[in-house]
Amino acid sequence: MGPPGRLSSQPGGPICFNPRTAPELNVHIADNARAMLLSMTETIRRHFTATGYVANQTSVLLHWHRKLKLWLPPGGHIEENEDPVQAVIREAKEETGLDVVVLPSGGPGPFDFDEPGQVQPPVTILIEDIDDPVDGFHHHIDMIYFLAIFDPGQEPLPGWQWFTREQLNS
Repeated sequence: MGPPGRLSSQPGGPICFNPRTAPELNVHIADNARAMLLSMTETIRRHFTATGYVANQTSVLLHWHRKLKLWLPPGGHIEENEDPVQAVIREAKEETGLDVVVLPSGGPGPFDFDEPGQVQPPVTILIEDIDDPVDGFHHHIDMIYFLAIFDPGQEPLPGWQWFTREQLNS
């Protein structure tokens, strides 16, 4: 065990600290706990969504969203009895007409066991504020994936455009 007030861990053992001698860490943990408790008492409705950035060697596929006035990738709500990977593949097909595959996120997994089944983890998960005139204010818990076209000879539906990094930066 390390000196009091410092984080320490033995290989395979718990991480321990002394809150009396590490007050800055204690304050940080208390602030995070307070924020988590406050968020649990809010009654904001949450919708689970999946978004997929379809990329080729040099570009990403986007469309102009008239309501939001933004260039966006394909994505949408995760339906009942659907996992996020199934949702992002379905949304990409419905919106772009393309057959896609999910690229590995670079995170941990899949783990070396057969049961229970595993779902490809997203690259990140965003919490987006949505102020919809019909549904009202709510959050989208948005699982972000990177996608590749299954058959590079496919063309997207009208309204979709490929953007290079240079175009996105300008």
